[in-house]
Amino acid sequence: MKNLLYKEFRLATGSVNYVFMVCAAVMLFMPNYPRYVPFYYICLGIFFIFTYGQINNDILFTTCLPVQKRDTVKARLLLVAALELIQVVISIPIAIFTNKFIPIKNHAGIESNVAFFGLLFVYYAVFNFVFITSFYRKAEKPGMPFLWANIVQWPVYVFLELPVWLGTPLGQYFDATDTASQIKQLPVLAGGIIIWTGVMFLTYVISAKRFEKADL
Repeated sequence: MKNLLYKEFRLATGSVNYVFMVCAAVMLFMPNYPRYVPFYYICLGIFFIFTYGQINNDILFTTCLPVQKRDTVKARLLLVAALELIQVVISIPIAIFTNKFIPIKNHAGIESNVAFFGLLFVYYAVFNFVFITSFYRKAEKPGMPFLWANIVQWPVYVFLELPVWLGTPLGQYFDATDTASQIKQLPVLAGGIIIWTGVMFLTYVISAKRFEKADL
C-alpha cells in the first residue's frame, strides 16, 4: 500500500491539483462570493486525476502490478481523501483571518465558519460517492461519472445554502461568525466529518466490488 500511495502522489497527481488548492483557499478572501464554489475546483482536480489516468493507461498499468485490484481502489481513495483534507486544513487559517480582520457580510451565502467546513465535508462526500462509484463500474471513461456527480452535487449545494438564503433560524445558526456561535457549530463540523468518513468507507466498499468485476 505504501508503494501504491507513493505512485498515486508522484504519478497520478499533477501540479494543477495543488494550484487549485491554493486558488480555492485564496478565494476565501473574496467578499460576497459563494463559499462552496472555490472548493468545487478540488472536485475538478480529482476528475483530472482520473482523466489523466485514462490518457496514460493508468488502470491497465496498475492492474499489471503484483497488487490486488481493491488495493488500487483504496490507494486512489486515500489520495482523494488526502487532497480534500489538505484543502480544508490550509483554508481554515484564511477563514479565521477573514472573519477577524475582513468582517464583511457574505450576501452570496454562508460565511467561512465552523458550520461551513462541516457542511463542506458533506458536499465532498456526495461528490466522492457518486463520481468514484460510478467510475469503477467499468473503470473506463470518467466523463459520464463526473457529469452524474455534478447533476447530484449542485442540487446538494443549493440545499445546503437554502437555509442561509432564506434567513431561517437554521440558516442564522449556520451563518454566524462570532466565537460563541461558532463553538455551538462544532456539532455540525463533527457530524460532517463523520458523514464524510462513513461515505468514503462505503465508497471504497462499493467501488472495490465493482472494480473486481469490471472487464478490463
